[in-house]
Amino acid sequence: MKKNYFSASVLGALSLFFLISCRVEDDFVQSNTPPEEKRFAAFWTTDQAKTVNYAKAFEGVLKDYGESSGKELYGVKPKNDGTHVDFNVFSQTVALPEGGYAVLFPVVKNSKTIDILIASIDKDVKKLGIHLLDKSIAQYADIFKILNERVRKNLNLETSRGTIHEIDPVIIPWNPNHGGGWTGGFGGGSGSGGGGSEPTCSEVYRMATQESLFGRLPPAQCIDPVGGGGNGSPAFPTLPPPDPCSRLKDQKQDDKYQASENYLKTKLNDTSESGFRVGLPVPGSGQASNQYQQLSNTPGTNQLDFKIFNTTFGIMHSHYNGLIPIFSPGDVNLYIQLLKNAKNNNISLNLVFVSVVTESGTYQLRGDNSINVDALNMYTDAQIATLNDTYTKSLGNPNISTESLQQKFMDFLKENMNIPGMEIYTVDENGNSKQLNENGTTTPCPN
Repeated sequence: MKKNYFSASVLGALSLFFLISCRVEDDFVQSNTPPEEKRFAAFWTTDQAKTVNYAKAFEGVLKDYGESSGKELYGVKPKNDGTHVDFNVFSQTVALPEGGYAVLFPVVKNSKTIDILIASIDKDVKKLGIHLLDKSIAQYADIFKILNERVRKNLNLETSRGTIHEIDPVIIPWNPNHGGGWTGGFGGGSGSGGGGSEPTCSEVYRMATQESLFGRLPPAQCIDPVGGGGNGSPAFPTLPPPDPCSRLKDQKQDDKYQASENYLKTKLNDTSESGFRVGLPVPGSGQASNQYQQLSNTPGTNQLDFKIFNTTFGIMHSHYNGLIPIFSPGDVNLYIQLLKNAKNNNISLNLVFVSVVTESGTYQLRGDNSINVDALNMYTDAQIATLNDTYTKSLGNPNISTESLQQKFMDFLKENMNIPGMEIYTVDENGNSKQLNENGTTTPCPN
């Protein structure tokens, strides 16, 4: 996955604001390891096949410190007036260029978001930062609105169902062309933290007891560097990219996406295609979620105008009855165009997709951040015309089964328009997705 990067000004401030340096202290654990080599265990794993849930790791460490120290920490430990950090609502994990990660959480009072907390960890897992997002940055209103909407949605679910169901990350729009930062610290700046010294790892856990930290005892919460963990060598894992199945699952829960797809299903008996352009919120516009714009035809034709803007990452369209009920060579060329647009505008490649709604089902072209966009070239109109002819001839009988059509399309791609890293998915009426494999088999996405 392409990592989600903060803007340059945000990242430039990072080295100044990391707040916790995890060191060994004599009253915490006896070790010959140099003090600066102690690290937070919550962000490490000895199994490279596993990944760290950063939102949960931040929640655990921050709650532990709030409980053991008695400090409020912007509401990590709820304040007397009800101000608290809502850990059920969090952003995607954002990868920092120098190797660390960050997650945003809303600070809530009286069921309303009042601030945004940034929790960050450096690449060595020695420094943990807690800050408030600077309200003067251009993206603040957009980020605030997204987090507050999820807070309100969860509150409604809790009220009506007695439990909270929406605990997936919300996608925060960070534009690297815009500035941004954070303020305060543990009691500094605009914060209202504990007002004490910047805590080390030992300070987070030195007052820990079995009763106060749910049976978790130090020094297990701080670990030595490689070789010091006792069972294997701890490793700081890279952030796994959201895979195509995860993106498809997000779409299944996106009301706007589902409404757009359902609309396209009503257009299959038309004599022209219909579609939508999907893009990120425009920075500074106040938009708080992905934007869906209905496409119009190119003037004087019945062909859709697939115009792409800087924020565009997806195209949805229909193939009405009578057209080949799967992708065309032109659709694959459109996917290449979207990939190039994404790279030029710092949009994660794993967001990019082209979907087609047909009489035999809905399909999507997707990939991950491993796609080498620079190695791809757009096809000319003349080349697409030739490919269309080759494609039609390769299909043969127009009444072939859906399975045969899918296999022939896969064969055509492999021989004529191969894009390493691109994958094809089919989505059924219930939103369940399967990947189409080269050998004609399918692999269901996890539910």
